[in-house]
Amino acid sequence: MNEQYNEVVEKNGFLTMSDNKNNTDNNNQNNNNDNNDEFIAIPCRTYDISITYDEYYHTPRMWLSGTNEDGKPLNTQQILEDIMSEYQGETVTPEEHPHLGLKQVTIHPCKHSQVLKAFIEKAKENKVNLKPNQCLLIFLKFMSSVMPTIEYDATTDLLFDQI
Repeated sequence: MNEQYNEVVEKNGFLTMSDNKNNTDNNNQNNNNDNNDEFIAIPCRTYDISITYDEYYHTPRMWLSGTNEDGKPLNTQQILEDIMSEYQGETVTPEEHPHLGLKQVTIHPCKHSQVLKAFIEKAKENKVNLKPNQCLLIFLKFMSSVMPTIEYDATTDLLFDQI
């Protein structure tokens, strides 16, 4: 996933951190300072994510709306820029949110049940008892394959090799 993130960062020209060891002149190369990383402020998009229950597919469904670094709403095309290209226009499309009545980008739930069922079956094979809150985290991790630049929770790690 880090490779996908780095590709998106490089493609859009954003820098998150610059290593001064690679960007210094000869006068600074002899600096023995252990902390040679320089952090650079970058433009950042913020997303609001809502999850509804899709009654047709009987699975969770994710909806996205976002703002740019100035707090202005992102249009559909701008949101799609943060989506993996193979999902744009097929799995990820703009639709009317069922409760808000607004057009938002959504990740179509047609394959969600198959993927989630595979994770649950793998967990059972490995004698891992999943709690309901862990199922939601699995869903969010699955969604991160569609939108790799979003990190939902940096404090929780799921061990997929055990599931």
